[in-house]
Formats: sequence, C-alpha cells, structure tokens
Amino acid sequence: MKRRCAYILGPMLLVLLIATAVFPVDFPHNTAGGYTCASCHQSHSTLGTQGYTNLCLTCHNPADGKAGNKSFVPGDASNPFGNATSARPGTIYQTSHNWSGSDNVPPAGALPPLNPQMTKPNMAGIISCVRCHNVKNPRSSAFNSAPFLRALNDNDEMCLDCHRLRNSTSHLTGTHPVTVSYSGAVKARPAAFQAVPANSNPGNPTSALKLVSGQVLCSTCHRVHFADSNSATYDSATSARQGHLSPSSGWLLRTDLRGASAAAPNICSNCHAGKASHNNKGQDVQCGDCHGGHVAYDANAVTDQEKQPNVYLIRRYMNVSSSAGAVRNGRVFFQYTGSARNYVDYRGTGVCQGCHAVPQGPGYPPEHASTDANVCATCHGHQSTFGSFA
Repeated sequence: MKRRCAYILGPMLLVLLIATAVFPVDFPHNTAGGYTCASCHQSHSTLGTQGYTNLCLTCHNPADGKAGNKSFVPGDASNPFGNATSARPGTIYQTSHNWSGSDNVPPAGALPPLNPQMTKPNMAGIISCVRCHNVKNPRSSAFNSAPFLRALNDNDEMCLDCHRLRNSTSHLTGTHPVTVSYSGAVKARPAAFQAVPANSNPGNPTSALKLVSGQVLCSTCHRVHFADSNSATYDSATSARQGHLSPSSGWLLRTDLRGASAAAPNICSNCHAGKASHNNKGQDVQCGDCHGGHVAYDANAVTDQEKQPNVYLIRRYMNVSSSAGAVRNGRVFFQYTGSARNYVDYRGTGVCQGCHAVPQGPGYPPEHASTDANVCATCHGHQSTFGSFA
C-alpha cells in the first residue's frame, strides 16, 4: 500500500512543482531585464533577510543601477497622520503612498481590501509594495493593469476598495464626492464650476487635475507615487531621483492645496468657480484652510452629534495663520437641517466661531448678539465682492 501511494504521489508532486515553478513575468522583471528567480527568491533552507513585505526596495533604491530609475527611500513614504514608527533618516519628502504599517487606518478612511487578488493570507493586516503590485502576473492579464498591479485600477477600483468608506457621491458623508460626472456637475450649475478643470501651472502637465472617463475619482486629485502637492515641480520618478521634488505633508496631491497668494489658483479653485479667498483685510484664508477633502474622521468625537461629519467638507478643526492672527485647533461642527446652518451655536463651535470671537456691544449690529445659528449669513456671504464672508 505504501509503495502504491508513493507511485501515485510522486508524479503528482512532480506535476505540482512544474506547474508552480514557471510564471509569466513581463519585462523588466525577467531574464531580458537581467533578473532570475534567485534575484528575489532564496532556497527553502535560508530565510530571506529583506522579508516578504518590501522585497521590492532591494532593487528600487538609488543604489541600484537598473531599478534605481524608479527608486524609493524611507523618507518618501507618506505619513500625514504621524503613525509611522520606524526611523526615517534624511529629507522627509512623503511623495509616495505608504508601503508599511497597518491596512486599517481610520484617519485615512482605509480598511483591508476585499478584492481576492489583494487578500492573500501572507498579506493580511499590512500594507506593502506587494499588496498592490505583483510582478508574476503579466500586465496583459484581465485581472490587473500596469504597472504590475494586482487588480484593475483603470477607474480607481483598487483605491476605492481600500478607501471604500470614501466612495460616496455626496458631501454629506464627509468626503469629496467621487464617481460623479464632471460635465454633469457643470451642466447642473455652470456658474459654480470651471467649464473644464484648470491647471494651476499650465506649463506643467503633471499638475493638471485628471478626470477618469469624465468622472471625478480619487486620482483626479491624488497620485500614488512621486507627488509632492506642488504645481511648480514636475511629478515623476526622474524628478524624485534627481531631488527636484519638494518636501511635503504627504497628501499626495497633484497640485497646490494653497496658492502662493489669495488670488492664485489652488486645487479647489481649479474646479470650483465663483468664490474668492477670505481676504478682505489681507488674511489670505484660502479654500483649503476651511475645507478639507475628507472630514468624516474625528479622533476626539464622543457624542452622536460630534460623530456626524461636517457638511460642505468644513474642517473639523481650524488651523489658520493670517494677518489678523493665528488659530490653532478651533473645533467646528457645521451641520444643518433644511436651510438652517450653524454658523454660530451655544457651544462656540459654529463654523465662524472656529476662528472668530463675534464682537458685540456699541458700534456692532444687533445681529452679533443673536442666537440664531444662521445669522452670520444674513450679512456675510461666500460670494461677497470683498472676499468670501467679508
């Protein structure tokens, strides 16, 4: 019986080994590119020293003569929420999606993906290069797309898988709408939008906002790699390698969150028209100072009301430096029922109160003493000719 089993299992194991030993690999990760299996794999008797998670960095670093043309160093990993724990020597550029750490990051609206291609057991719980990339599947595969992605991402499918909490068509959910037609928005409100998205730096094609099949998606505003949120720099692997990108906050934006001046374009005004900066007395408070792309998460939220996201993407906390002074962590709850919006409230957390102590007394209008939550808007409007809310 044992001999019979051996005769049966032997050929089966041989077939299994043959079937699993050969993988189609596109250039440059194949012999034509100068690589062999041993370039990445070691024998079973020796454990790899680099580890499974980010073996890619063995070659994709400035010291490698081949893959160094698309290189990454620890300081390139985005860490806007300060949750990276490893040492990051050198200049902190934060120009690429983080490739280490947990795959469950509430401030980023990130959850473990659901796509089977991205849920292998040895990937569980972590983000890494191989969570998104797989050099062993040809790029012509129906399941993936360039550059060696594990799944299709032609319409941001992978982005919307991990960040599915932000897959919404409404600002009421606390995140910028996605999967919406830009031309449809323009048609519905032509005065509120640029006819086509503008470019803060027309001479730089990499700072242009990107519509995907005519839709606003994650990649309209964000890049995954080599993005420093600066329209003055050309976002590319070459720029990163030559030190031409600038240190950033890690938001991976295609263009400027704030313009160089109150009159300069920014990532919001590239699409949204008709609203000037809050700048009546040179405060230079721009769109991104009051609004955020994603405002649903608040680590300090306790009550049910606090957990409700601010409408119109008003930031949870105001942090503004202006000619009138600075505000740090001014907490705001901006919600409404019907047409009523809490510009002021009894807790002092109305959107105007996030920065302003409303002046009262002789010389000020009686409305300044009103408890009507919507009172500010009776005199101060977003489309004021003196600047928004002037």
